[in-house]
Amino acid sequence: MHTASSYFRQSLQHAQKSGEKSVILEVLRSFTELEMKVGNLARVAQLWGFEEQQRELMGLVISPFLLKNYDRNRAELRRALAPKALDELLQIGRGMDWEIAIVFALSSPSLLEKTTKSSKGQKSEGYPAELTRREVEVLGLVAEGLSDKEIAETLVLSPRTVNAHLTSIYSKLGVSSRVAATRFAIDNNLTN
Repeated sequence: MHTASSYFRQSLQHAQKSGEKSVILEVLRSFTELEMKVGNLARVAQLWGFEEQQRELMGLVISPFLLKNYDRNRAELRRALAPKALDELLQIGRGMDWEIAIVFALSSPSLLEKTTKSSKGQKSEGYPAELTRREVEVLGLVAEGLSDKEIAETLVLSPRTVNAHLTSIYSKLGVSSRVAATRFAIDNNLTN
């Protein structure tokens, strides 16, 4: 049986293969509806920041048919998040590129069943904030003071992949800085 999240994952993967950025934006917009329903408001704000930035750059507008629902959800988000936090999350989203936004969306906890394996085949190991094993590794290196480039070299990843992991970590923790993420790592004994 297919769930909304499995349909989203398939839709985003097909849109990505097609290379049609306007289609990718529509799939992401639809996904934010799912995220709103499950309460992942920080993720919604970041994805909206990305979506708004790209729509502006591409000269696209939301259809009048969808605008009412979009405005309602946006008002709900403004009520739920402090203005400064909302602005910071939107800004993080505006700073994402296409690859990072897609990885960020696909790494959503609402897409990852508790009993399924992650893309690397690792089962959830009960880390706080639903962090994956790789995210805990990245977070531990952040707490040690390593730069993105140093983390990439240590874990044999690209700097863009490290950035995507950090974006996901920040969202899951509800933080917007390395200092806050480091504090979380120390408080939860996730440092080496």
